[in-house]
Amino acid sequence: MIKTLIFDFDGTLFHTAPEIHRAINATLSDMGHHELQYEEVKNCIGQGLLYLLEHLKLDIDMSPVGLKKLAHQFRDHYDNYFLESKPYPGMYDFISQCPQKLAIGSNKDVKYINACLEQKPWDNIKWLSINGGNSFPTKKPDPEMIEDIIKKSNCKPKEIAIIGDGIPDVEVAKNTGIYCVAVSYGYSPVEELLAQGAHTKIDKISELPKVLESL
Repeated sequence: MIKTLIFDFDGTLFHTAPEIHRAINATLSDMGHHELQYEEVKNCIGQGLLYLLEHLKLDIDMSPVGLKKLAHQFRDHYDNYFLESKPYPGMYDFISQCPQKLAIGSNKDVKYINACLEQKPWDNIKWLSINGGNSFPTKKPDPEMIEDIIKKSNCKPKEIAIIGDGIPDVEVAKNTGIYCVAVSYGYSPVEELLAQGAHTKIDKISELPKVLESL
């Protein structure tokens, strides 16, 4: 029986890609770089800001100093993310009625996660833990942030499932011995997640309870 659910954030709980795309293009405009298409940005979301920037194939200074400058400018533009980023349909109703313990394990900086979850009605949800990409020295698929949640849950790994839309979610499940439920509505092709080792998939959050019964 699954007793604890760990949710990824971008592309799983909240649809954040449009606002990330906007902030990326505003940053690139500042630097005289051409804008990127939505799909180019969306496909790189999920492994933290530096990974995102490094994998956009930008024709600008990508040295450590240049990358740091780019990240700083992005954060300046990524200001209204908690107003523009929206939960997926049915997500709040599901989370607010969920009988399992709930946690977040994301590679997104925790301050951005908290800013979204501090908005009503999400501020009523009681989370076991909210772990972001800067909560520990490592990010998913390193097991550190998920092992922290396992410890806090007082559950065995096989009583825990991570719900996510990216390869890091699949890999961290392998690295910690928990289940992985891939979502098809997120930012990675669900077929790739299943091929990589996700245990099962859902197309919408209302399918999750039935899927959990099969794990």
